[in-house]
Amino acid sequence: MLSVFPGLLNYPLIGIFILRAALGLVFLKFGLEIFFQKRKAVEKLGGFFEIICGTLLILGLFTQPSALFALLITLTAVIFKAAKTGTGEVFPQPLVFYALLAAVSVSLVLLGPGAFSVDLPL
Repeated sequence: MLSVFPGLLNYPLIGIFILRAALGLVFLKFGLEIFFQKRKAVEKLGGFFEIICGTLLILGLFTQPSALFALLITLTAVIFKAAKTGTGEVFPQPLVFYALLAAVSVSLVLLGPGAFSVDLPL
């Protein structure tokens, strides 16, 4: 395989860890924002699930189920945001961020936990 940096091909688990940690931090941030604001009980419940999902991803505990759950949360957010915008666009610009979150979630479901995870020895 040709690579500009062939020495870096020895560290795939670190790359997966970076994806896992970044996705976990994003979910933790958004979950904390939703949970600690004055919102409806259903929205607070969603924020609570985002906090749990983000924490599990950061720790690397139940990574693949957590990533699958993150994908479901992201797709739910896309459905609600698309219905809320009502512009008629197939994929409005703010939803591109959610597409990125979905892609990272699917990647983690397929690749596993990576380095520095509780799941790795299992």
